[in-house]
Amino acid sequence: MKFAAGLLFGTVVGAAAAILFAPMPGHRLRGSLAKEAKKLAVRATELVPGAWAQMAEEEVTREILENVTNLRAAGL
Repeated sequence: MKFAAGLLFGTVVGAAAAILFAPMPGHRLRGSLAKEAKKLAVRATELVPGAWAQMAEEEVTREILENVTNLRAAGL
């Protein structure tokens, strides 16, 4: 999850830098930004379900290990 947050942060910072140093006129820049934003949105929707699935799997694994530990402690 930290990787995804870092990736998102880096993307935002990179986009801001690109806007500040863009060598094209405003209308072309806006069109380019819209195109890249659409690509980013598609990519984000591809990554997010995977990240949620991984987090859920890690949580279930943690709960199973905790339950096994509790059962062992109870002598079962």
